[in-house]
Amino acid sequence: MAAPDNKPTSVDSSRAASRCAQVLDAAAECFRLKGFHGASMADISRTAGMSAGHIYNYFDSKDAIIGGIVKRELREIMANIESLEAAPDTFHAMIEHADEGMNRSLDTRSSALKLEVLVESTRNAELATLVHEADRAALARLCELIRKGRGDRPALPEDELFARAELLIATFDGLRIRALRNPQLNQDAILQVLRQQLDRLLND
Repeated sequence: MAAPDNKPTSVDSSRAASRCAQVLDAAAECFRLKGFHGASMADISRTAGMSAGHIYNYFDSKDAIIGGIVKRELREIMANIESLEAAPDTFHAMIEHADEGMNRSLDTRSSALKLEVLVESTRNAELATLVHEADRAALARLCELIRKGRGDRPALPEDELFARAELLIATFDGLRIRALRNPQLNQDAILQVLRQQLDRLLND
């Protein structure tokens, strides 16, 4: 009799991915409310609605969970860049969809979590490496998007290309801080100026 096939099925993979996402969502909420060190595995287990033992099937520590959060954010960034790249006019799409990027930056719940991760990375060398690698990957991908988006325009020197990408990222990162400092931001006025700045940054 043939041996049973123990390879994971697509259903198994889908279930595992769903469970991982469940854990990451729960952990994100716990880290946001209590901080990385204040949130325990018991807190995450309770919020996720699964046992700690079950969580350890997917993540072997809190460090691994926060690493999973960083990797998930990178996947989301890459997916957004791919969507913009697929547009008929990349720069036009980036400017037109600036409101979506701004809204993500002004989400204070998300921003609090991202800041918690960054603060923890200053104390955790392994996490710092992961954060830096994710940033380099996103920056390189954004540079490629800008390079392709310029089309027939004169090519930018590499230093300037990376500087423009850095400023683009810094703009949205800065909005996160401003939203936490000033919850009464005039979003309509900011969006209008933001689109003007993006137009100059991308098209000049």
